[in-house]
Amino acid sequence: EYPLRLMENLHELCRLRATLESFAALRLRDHPQRETIFKSLHGHLKSLHKVAQRSNYIEFNRVDMRLHRELVAACGPRELVQSWDLVATGLEPWLTDNRRAHWPSLMALYREHIYLLEAWGSHDPWVVEEATRQHLEAGWYRAAIKDGKIPSEGDSLDRIASFLSTHHASRVSMEWVAKNVGYVSTSHMNRLFRKQFGKSPYAWLRQV
Repeated sequence: EYPLRLMENLHELCRLRATLESFAALRLRDHPQRETIFKSLHGHLKSLHKVAQRSNYIEFNRVDMRLHRELVAACGPRELVQSWDLVATGLEPWLTDNRRAHWPSLMALYREHIYLLEAWGSHDPWVVEEATRQHLEAGWYRAAIKDGKIPSEGDSLDRIASFLSTHHASRVSMEWVAKNVGYVSTSHMNRLFRKQFGKSPYAWLRQV
């Protein structure tokens, strides 16, 4: 159990980490070694898949740190890497505890990394920044739900719509999105979309 003040500080660190990684990911777009960097990042992604299948939280966190740090180290100046190291080190104990408590399936978290890397490959700056922010905010949202702060239907719909807008170029599983982004059933997600937009999530996504 973390004190409230410490949690607030950790959340600020998490937002700072998202800013640092977004800066690096935006530089990746025009990087002369872009393809080589992506090849290496996907190598880490394959390692994440292996450890996720074994539900090895400790090793998953290590590989995850290597993946994110490689992005920053490849695309940012030395000062950016130093800042990221400080922030990531400060967050690591909380991230480890959060994943154990709120991610019963590491395969769900692995799939989120698939969507994140696809977004980092986008040429749309908004997609890059929003995907990075969503990725690092996911643990906080799960923790809030575990603490009994059930999201409203509007909140669930906003999160789902934002996620689909960000990852519209990916082959997104609607079942995964309903469960891991909106925390509702697929049928309930469909009802929310039809009520708000007059169409299914699939139809709504095609117009993005």
